[in-house]
Amino acid sequence: MLKTDTAIGHCCPKHMLEFLDENMLRQAIGRCNAKPDFLLLDWKGLSEHKARITALAEKLGIEARKTKDLYKED
Repeated sequence: MLKTDTAIGHCCPKHMLEFLDENMLRQAIGRCNAKPDFLLLDWKGLSEHKARITALAEKLGIEARKTKDLYKED
């Protein structure tokens, strides 16, 4: 995060991903001061939850980005 101008609003730990649902994601988005531009995903950390979490983001109309794509090294 030190190499970008991106701020993180909420984090869901890997051991709680199975409980992350549409309602919780709506609440997290709604409690941000400004509507987030995208949902930042630790792709490797999502393991078996990848398809479900990306589908939730799509359903809510928010872009899902992988952490590795957040910045490019020079």
